[in-house]
Amino acid sequence: MRKLILVLALFAALETKVYAKGAFGLGIVLGGPTGLSGSYLLSKDRSVVGVLPLSSNFLGLQVDHLWHDKNYAPIDLYLGAGVGVFQYQGRDRYYRNGTIVYSGDDIGTYQLVRLRMPLGISYTPQTIPLEPFAEATPTLYIVNGTFLSVDVAVGLRYYF
Repeated sequence: MRKLILVLALFAALETKVYAKGAFGLGIVLGGPTGLSGSYLLSKDRSVVGVLPLSSNFLGLQVDHLWHDKNYAPIDLYLGAGVGVFQYQGRDRYYRNGTIVYSGDDIGTYQLVRLRMPLGISYTPQTIPLEPFAEATPTLYIVNGTFLSVDVAVGLRYYF
């Protein structure tokens, strides 16, 4: 009986702790835009991700609906659709032939809307509830005209 308890204790000590990934993740993102990132898992293959920018002159919210391909676990590929609505303070600007053109030296408050299609990759380790991710996002900016760009971002979220 003593040997059985010793063997079970040994197996328990050697077992790698596996964390269950929770449904809500919170973290940071660097890139387009830099800010706080939150994620809520709707199902095994869908989630909603939001970003609040961390800038004193850039307020707003960005929300994406993502579809995940989990066939390459622990690597997760995803594709999504989203929108960002922002207000910023600074010089008014618009785009002409892919170049930013400022309409004057007046500092004001301006609105910005952008439509997004995030394409990304994340890694979900089995031992800790962290999710590092990277994405490239074709983005249609709607300002005083329209402009197509590709935003790049990297980040890390902790899941509860």
